[in-house]
This record gives sequence, structure tokens and C-alpha cells, in this order.
Amino acid sequence: MTDSLELLEFLNGKEKEQNKVIEKLCKESEEAALLMTIPGIAYHNALLIMSEIGDMKRFATGTKFCGYCGLVPTVHISDKTVRYGQM
Repeated sequence: MTDSLELLEFLNGKEKEQNKVIEKLCKESEEAALLMTIPGIAYHNALLIMSEIGDMKRFATGTKFCGYCGLVPTVHISDKTVRYGQM
């Protein structure tokens, strides 16, 4: 039991250290600061989004970026029939 508590305390300490590193990285990044202006996006999510997207300049338009993120549903239109697919 004592070993488990010691391990938990050690891991909590390591978590706090890593959170400080993440916070520092976000404060140094203009992109992360911009992402954190979005409600619900904090340090961890800002870095996660940045790592997933990479260089934003690779997307020619906002529409292409939304498509990459899977936020644009497929639409099939033929005459009077419209079918909306998955996002």
C-alpha cells in the first residue's frame, strides 16, 4: 500500500513538471496562443491540434482545411435529388 502511494505521489509530481513544460511551449508559440482563444482549447489541446495540422500554409483555403479535418459533409446532387453523406 505504501509503495502504491509513493508511486502515485511520484507520478503526480512528474505530471506537474510536464504540465509546466507544455505551458511554457504554448506561451512561446504564437499559433498556440491563437488556438487558445477558442473556448475549450487549453494548453494540451492547442499543442495537439498544432501537431496534427502541421504547417497551415499547406492548405490553400479554409474550405480545404475544413475538408482535411472532416468537417465538410459529402453532398450528391442529381436533378431534384440531394443526398448528404457522412462528414
